[in-house]
Amino acid sequence: MTGLDNSAWESWAAFIKSEFGLTVGETALGQFKALFAELTEWNQKLNLISFKSGEELLYRHFADSLSCLKLLNNLGASAENLNVIDIGTGAGFPGLPCKIMMPGWKMTFVESITKKCDFISQAARKLSLDNAFVVNKRAEELAQLKEYRAVFDLLLSRAVTKLQPNIEISIPFIKTGSLAVIYKTEKTATPGELALAGNALSELKARLREGFTYSIPGQENKYTVLAFEKFAETPLKYPRKTGVPEKKPL
Repeated sequence: MTGLDNSAWESWAAFIKSEFGLTVGETALGQFKALFAELTEWNQKLNLISFKSGEELLYRHFADSLSCLKLLNNLGASAENLNVIDIGTGAGFPGLPCKIMMPGWKMTFVESITKKCDFISQAARKLSLDNAFVVNKRAEELAQLKEYRAVFDLLLSRAVTKLQPNIEISIPFIKTGSLAVIYKTEKTATPGELALAGNALSELKARLREGFTYSIPGQENKYTVLAFEKFAETPLKYPRKTGVPEKKPL
């Protein structure tokens, strides 16, 4: 796949500004271009992430990842120097684009597939991203470890899974008063889906704070990002063992 010309990058940066209110500076733009080059090269051999064109990678993955920053701004939440965890990150999304835009974040990437962890580690080195840590483990197991449980200021999850198990796995990682931001399509974030998650939220001591829906150029679907706030300590029995949250949702 060939690279994108300057006009394509300029149009993308203009979209980020108009849709999410974010200014992509010169340093960040250079890092995004380096990430684009590294990912397209690795993807030819290892199929780390799905995209059919450079434009789809730019908008469906890079741009979509940054929607959480607008959500944090809408909530009036501090976004500086946070301790952030990205679970089920795959090839580093949304964590890598967010880390580029928020270099002060301490970012932990959690992914169970080794080749994807190898890519994230390599990309972080190539982009000179400080305080970027990669953990090759399942999130359900990690959340039961003292050094990872209830220590993060913000959780990001763009993994493809239903809302109830996603909430169960996510909430234990964050401090009381902190947010878990979950990326969905508009079709999978319906009032009915949110209602089904009510019991999970009650059990895990969390509540929906806010969300917003947006469009991505070249995509038929609309996308939604949701912020859940933890209001009390999550019982130690959650998350349950790997596979249980999906098979027996709360």
